[in-house]
Parts: sequence; structure tokens; C-alpha cells
Amino acid sequence: MDSNVLRHIVERIDEEIAKSSTSLGEGKATDYGDYKWRCGIVRGYLLAKGIMMDVTDHMENDDG
Repeated sequence: MDSNVLRHIVERIDEEIAKSSTSLGEGKATDYGDYKWRCGIVRGYLLAKGIMMDVTDHMENDDG
């Protein structure tokens, strides 16, 4: 997979993080369970972004 594709995926993940964070900040959660679920979504996006960035760095710096 091309590192440009991974960078594009990271950009899309950033957009989703921003949407979810805005939603949380605006108090859109209906109850504490919904709040926890939404926080879990953001956490999942952040984990996925970290993995994608690590893979991208590895691909760009791989001498093999």
C-alpha cells in the first residue's frame, strides 16, 4: 500500500475525530452511557491513527 494512501486515511480519521469531539463538546450525548460510547469512538480513532502513522513512517523509512 502506498504511503500517500495511508496519509489520506489519517486525514479522514482526523476529520472523524474532529466531528466526534465537536459533538461531545456540544453536549450531544444523551446520557452517561452514550458519553462513554462516544469517548470510546474517539479513542478508537486515535489508536487507528497512531497505527496508520507508524506504518506510514515504517514504509517511508524502510530500506529493504
